[in-house]
Amino acid sequence: MDTPEACLDRIRDAWNNADAEAYGAEFEEDATYVAWSGELQHGRQQIVKGHAEIFAKWLDGKKMRVTPIRKVQLSETSAVFTTVGGLGAEDTPHDKFQTFTFVRRGQRWFCTAYQNTKMDESAKAMFNSPHL
Repeated sequence: MDTPEACLDRIRDAWNNADAEAYGAEFEEDATYVAWSGELQHGRQQIVKGHAEIFAKWLDGKKMRVTPIRKVQLSETSAVFTTVGGLGAEDTPHDKFQTFTFVRRGQRWFCTAYQNTKMDESAKAMFNSPHL
């Protein structure tokens, strides 16, 4: 059975393979995606297009690091995860918070809303300690 955690893993794997189509496939058709820069992408097509450009221009082998710090199952068909993440080598420091809102459609989970925010210095110190 599919889970929100499996959807998050597929998102990470698609990013790490620089596969914009697979990345976008994990988002609902009308999903909202707010990047750390404040850019809003609305809908799977914009997410795919925007990430194809990202992967082609500057990804250059950078890998996604994402670690859930809070998981809230709102119902049998919805969940919200707060994560910490970063881009770079496997041991790159966390420098962003993300919020993923997941929904189950049939037997499959998708991300319906995503928000990415830069961490301040105190959060970077807290979330880059050895316990993560």
